[in-house]
Amino acid sequence: MDRWLCSLLGILALCGGCSSSQGDRDSEQRAAQHVAAGRALEEAGRLNDAAMEYAIVAEIYSATSFHDDAVRKAALLYSDPDNPARNDSTSLHWLALYEELPLSDPELQSVQLHIKAIEKMSDLRKKLEQQTSVTDSLSESSKQQLQEIIAQSKRMHELEQEIAKLSDELDKLREIDMKVGRNKDK
Repeated sequence: MDRWLCSLLGILALCGGCSSSQGDRDSEQRAAQHVAAGRALEEAGRLNDAAMEYAIVAEIYSATSFHDDAVRKAALLYSDPDNPARNDSTSLHWLALYEELPLSDPELQSVQLHIKAIEKMSDLRKKLEQQTSVTDSLSESSKQQLQEIIAQSKRMHELEQEIAKLSDELDKLREIDMKVGRNKDK
């Protein structure tokens, strides 16, 4: 009975190794399909879709030979200015993962410079948004002040016209008063 149990365990171990090997080959094939799709999409200019294909490989097929290149491609495509879905935080996420991979010194320095450049651009974008907001606010305030000045100017013009009318009426009253006073003196 011991012999039979040992044989059964040996067969199960052998089958387990076979299925694991088969699973690895399937993963490699699936990863290869996603990488091929990513390349085709990239060549077609559909950078966001290509980045997603590479991200799938990097996240789901991390044990495959395609993983490191997929991380690199996702990082670069998510920071590409031609990608309509370019996103600094997503790019920084992928660049941080890329930075953790075994890289040569020049490649590591390049990734680190890329990260610093994106962080700097992100900060500059935030400052630009703040400045734009301040400018818009000042512009709106200036418009309101201009409207108030125009309204006050119109009111001043109306008051000047009233003063001129009253002045004319006062001059007429003085003339009448002078005539009345001359007629009394006579």
